[in-house]
Amino acid sequence: MAILLPLIITIGNNLNISRSKLIYPIAAVANISTACTFLGQGAANMGWSDVMINMGGKIPFTIWDFTIARIPVIISSILYGLFLAQHFLPDIPNSSFESTETTGTSKKIIDPKKQMTAKIICGLSVLGMIVLDYFGIMPMYIVACIGAVLLILFGVLTEAEAIGSIHGPTMFLFIGVLPLSDALKSSGAADVVANLVLKMLGNTTNPYLIMAIFFIVPLILTQVMSNIAAVAVFIPLLASVAVSIGIDPRAGVMGVQIASCTSILTPMACAAQAMVMAPGGYKLKDYLKCGLPLVVINSLICIFVLPMLYPF
Repeated sequence: MAILLPLIITIGNNLNISRSKLIYPIAAVANISTACTFLGQGAANMGWSDVMINMGGKIPFTIWDFTIARIPVIISSILYGLFLAQHFLPDIPNSSFESTETTGTSKKIIDPKKQMTAKIICGLSVLGMIVLDYFGIMPMYIVACIGAVLLILFGVLTEAEAIGSIHGPTMFLFIGVLPLSDALKSSGAADVVANLVLKMLGNTTNPYLIMAIFFIVPLILTQVMSNIAAVAVFIPLLASVAVSIGIDPRAGVMGVQIASCTSILTPMACAAQAMVMAPGGYKLKDYLKCGLPLVVINSLICIFVLPMLYPF
């Protein structure tokens, strides 16, 4: 979303389409598509497969399972974004964003050499974020910061322009969510929720009811805690529960992974949603109004499709 956001804003301005109609649907699809390959979520998907096996699962995931299981929700998300999402989003004129989101540099003519320099630095930064983070050499955020510093050192941006591009409320919103997520784990609140899942299951053998509980509980929690935290809490728990009641844990584990990526109902749910709040002019009610129908659709798809892919 950090890469796409300026492109979406420019396209909206050029086509005279409200950016508010464009940004959230794209952010939602990007969010839900996270971890649709075995490299997703920090290349941790196969690691969670190992956790599932260690908890007693018999059949591990293959590298293609993460893609195949997500195809239905990705398709539904794209179709929703194309045909329905715009009806639930505000129609804010792009001109109303100019006074707060540009700093008098939108009409600035950049030297062709600086344009080429910017393209090279941005391209190398994106490549570095992918390659260096994947091999564990350097975290993504460090690579991004290096790229930002190089843009200043090579004169593409001034220091004031770089600082002015940082949206303070968004930054503090995301920073505030991190300790909240840690508090849910360290205070034992996450364990309380986990015990409630066990009580709700009881002695039921209905695969769709079991799948609904496995999916909905982490789906709700991921709206206020980090995706990785939700996965880390619920995959070991639900894998062990599934094994203890004699069912294949793959559907439940995959459900947790997909639910944790459906973090689109609040700006606190993940960094991408916090990032688009100010540029899109969204309020909390816009996230709920537009995101809730898609969450319901994808939840129903997962509850009925995953037990078919991985029979209990």
